[in-house]
Amino acid sequence: MKKLNLILVFTLCSIFSTAKVNFVDSRALGNIDYNSLEFIRSRNISELLVSGATTGTTDVSLNSSVQMLLNANSLQDVFWMNASGDIQNTLQSAFMEGTAYDFIQDMEVIRNGSYKAIYGANCGAGVVNAPLGPPVNFSSVGSLIFGTDFSDVVTAMIKLESSSGCGVTQTKPAQNDWLISGSYGGNLSLGGPLFSSTGTRDGFIGSWNPSTGNSNWFGEIKAFGYNSVDRIYYNESSNEIVACGQLTNSGTYTVNGTNTALTTSPVGNSVFLMRLDASTGAYLNHTVFGSSSNVNPFGLFESTSGVFFAGNMNDNVYPDPADLSKVEYSRGSVDKLVLKYDANFQYQAGRVFGSAEVDFGKSFRKFSNSQNDRIAIAGAYTLTSRAVIDQQASVFIIDESLNLIDSILFGGKGYDSANDVDVDSLGFMFVVGAIQDTADMDPGPGLFNLISAGGYDAYISRFDATSLGMSNHAYVEPELIVFPVPVSDALNVQWLLNSPSSGNISIYNLRGQRIYYNEFSRTEWQEEQIDISTYSNGVYTLELVSDAGLIHRKIIVSR
Repeated sequence: MKKLNLILVFTLCSIFSTAKVNFVDSRALGNIDYNSLEFIRSRNISELLVSGATTGTTDVSLNSSVQMLLNANSLQDVFWMNASGDIQNTLQSAFMEGTAYDFIQDMEVIRNGSYKAIYGANCGAGVVNAPLGPPVNFSSVGSLIFGTDFSDVVTAMIKLESSSGCGVTQTKPAQNDWLISGSYGGNLSLGGPLFSSTGTRDGFIGSWNPSTGNSNWFGEIKAFGYNSVDRIYYNESSNEIVACGQLTNSGTYTVNGTNTALTTSPVGNSVFLMRLDASTGAYLNHTVFGSSSNVNPFGLFESTSGVFFAGNMNDNVYPDPADLSKVEYSRGSVDKLVLKYDANFQYQAGRVFGSAEVDFGKSFRKFSNSQNDRIAIAGAYTLTSRAVIDQQASVFIIDESLNLIDSILFGGKGYDSANDVDVDSLGFMFVVGAIQDTADMDPGPGLFNLISAGGYDAYISRFDATSLGMSNHAYVEPELIVFPVPVSDALNVQWLLNSPSSGNISIYNLRGQRIYYNEFSRTEWQEEQIDISTYSNGVYTLELVSDAGLIHRKIIVSR
């Protein structure tokens, strides 16, 4: 036993003692109830988009001198907000209120078109009210997939409901359509044909037109037992989808009347990896691997070097169906697992992250950089070397050869977690999640305590990851900063365009009437102060028009 303890301590020290990522700042949001941030995406240097769950009345302002209250239902509601890139201010926020338990499942920023972001949420039976949208009624547990415009108004909604429950797992933009995955039980109607599950739950993946709400195609994982499509990745260059999920028994993948046989692994519970044509949902190829217990997927993506899968494992995993002597061994009751396959789903490599206790992953992200391949795994890690077992937030950074590049660990003596991670174009890394009680958010020798107001508080933290060569070149966009929010008398507007351009700034009221207009013809960083002292209280939209396109910001006038 002494030898085992020494080995464990050495392993923990080797993982967490040489962090190259430096802590910058952290902010908490919460009240006496449960609150968390689940997803974060960097839109540009100055703007972050985050979403999560809230209960009761929550101040979602990152600025301690400004209040921005969301009066959510006492059970749990979905909320989303824009934050400044330095996490000092909340730019705008919105939430979707329901009479039952509602939870955010996915969020993706859309880089072109009329939508700013696409969200997926699972809703309890009852009524759900979207911002400025019609109420949506659910007779059982269902899913709501919605898109927001640049003023955070819900402008498109897709409702999925079945007789025995329906749950969305991921939503992805694909050209002009939305890809949606999940599982359902009983009968599911898509406005046309009625789909019936073979098992307790059947997995599904489909393509929807957000403008009409109609399904382009709908594919099912049909087998007895519980089956699901847990993660999807859209490969824009090939117009193909990579999907993964759980397969309890042998069955079929069915789309447009065509059935493809799926056979479970000879070892325990099975996970499938599948490639589909994004235009039609047609089957292209797949593989299935097994585990002595459960593997719950939490991440999937494809790059030029292969297909990468991440899941939480409860026991040993056999990743190569052609060679069952290859085993990824578990270390505790739950561990993080990363597997790499080639484009034809031939097994390449694997790695397990864990201790003797519960260690789980929540997010698995690849960052686009022309010189460095970096993957971040956000989740929780249990410290068993202490007198009291602590679950702390953790982020592991690896390369595409599955080598560990860096790792950070932060939190307190409660149950803390990192739920998602993103990097902006400057190389700053942002982490969101939930903390319980008092948590030290600085993984280094410094001390930066956040104290939760209640059971769990949401948090957002910023780290300097430039030493790792991490950045996200896909997120370089024109800058437009509007503050303060809300505003009473003078509105400050700052902007920077990426190329020489002329344009104009306009402000519109909710009736679509333009009440302010000014032209500009310079490219460098510019500032303007607009007198809004005569504006009535309410919501307005500021629009910047240039050769680069349109940028919108919501303005709230309140006195």
